[in-house]
Amino acid sequence: MNETPYRIVTFESNLWELYPRKEDVYLESVNRLDGGVTIELWAGSSLEDLSHFTFSVNSEDEQNSRDGRIVLRFVERGEAIHQETLTTIQAVTGDGSRSRAYTLNVNYYPRALYAASGQSAPGWVIVRKTDLAFARTQPGDFLLIEPTEEERMFANSNWGSQLQETTGDHDRATSLAIAIIKGLEGCRGIPSDKINALSPFDQYDYARAGKGGVACENIGPVFSLACNAMDIPCRVLSMFRSHQDRAPEEEGWELRLSEGHVTTEIFSRDLNQWIWIDPNFYILGAFLGEEGPLTMLELHLFLNNPNRAKNLRLKCYDPDTDEISMEPYTTCGMRDSLSNYFKQDQFFHFRLKE
Repeated sequence: MNETPYRIVTFESNLWELYPRKEDVYLESVNRLDGGVTIELWAGSSLEDLSHFTFSVNSEDEQNSRDGRIVLRFVERGEAIHQETLTTIQAVTGDGSRSRAYTLNVNYYPRALYAASGQSAPGWVIVRKTDLAFARTQPGDFLLIEPTEEERMFANSNWGSQLQETTGDHDRATSLAIAIIKGLEGCRGIPSDKINALSPFDQYDYARAGKGGVACENIGPVFSLACNAMDIPCRVLSMFRSHQDRAPEEEGWELRLSEGHVTTEIFSRDLNQWIWIDPNFYILGAFLGEEGPLTMLELHLFLNNPNRAKNLRLKCYDPDTDEISMEPYTTCGMRDSLSNYFKQDQFFHFRLKE
């Protein structure tokens, strides 16, 4: 057999690090330890009043772990038989309440098992089955804006009345986005360095006073700060990718295949997911057929796949008619803008707490 020369191209993704969910118990890491066939597991929890974890291995007596560390050991017997463990884990809060029980099935397949079939393979310890999410981040790690008491009062004074009849984070964020779109309509334009140096709510007042224009780099932070001030978790995302090695200051211009943009995502606690909303584009959410609302990265993926793009629908707001409509992406008024900013080569930049 003649085999064509090839190279390995590996797909790597940090998707789940960028899009975590709230989990009562999640798995932070699995590590190999020295000294026999031994591994350690580290569990985490989104529960605010976490006291400790309780766990049991193979239905043995329960043990407690204050820091989430659990050690599993297998015995090397030199036999061609695999070994199994089933660990149950629960998070316990300060008042003694427990999460549901999560399970983790870890098996050891020794070298002798493969040698018995004539295969020279090492032994393997494998996490075979679990309902634990693997998570290195939590939604709160991306919420960098902590509104001051003055900013909370500003948000409530300007937009609190619009949110009184709404329920759920997405519905409340939708009403807030509409209010901000209305407030800044007629104020759009290239922002000056002066307005960009102001805090988001000062930018809002500055633009409404007719002193300068605002664009996505202003509207996104205004909406995000307003959401967080109204207890709606929201993060700001930037999009840009330079196609040159030199700094743009050297010659006064920069090459990009996709324009830069600033957009936002809220974290819906009732849906336990991130949701893309972009007041700059008058868009309150995106859907694939009846499925959604979508995250920004889902939108990017589907928008660049013609077989999916034809089923994309956008929840749009028209400030002229004060109406919300569901529009197909292929015919909506923002199609050209979205296809410009969300090209295949675009880079997305998330801010994560250190």
